[in-house]
Amino acid sequence: MGLFKSSNTEKVVQRDISAATANRERLSTQLADTEQAIARHAAAAKQGALAGDEAELDRAEISLRAAQDRSKTLNAALADVEQDLAALVLERE
Repeated sequence: MGLFKSSNTEKVVQRDISAATANRERLSTQLADTEQAIARHAAAAKQGALAGDEAELDRAEISLRAAQDRSKTLNAALADVEQDLAALVLERE
């Protein structure tokens, strides 16, 4: 009975590692997209400022702050996933 339980535990840990790895990749992709959005919004804010377009500057700055907040959230989530993944790898060994 112990033999099957050990094998089942290994399968569960490996499944959890696969899920965490997929989650890490998803978050990494989202973070890369968000970093590109930050650059776009910063450029739009600069253009709005240079053109004296207050409405455009306001819109760009709001979008920029939202993207920066998203980046912080994604970074925190990614750090948690990395930590969980490291613990799972240790558990597997």
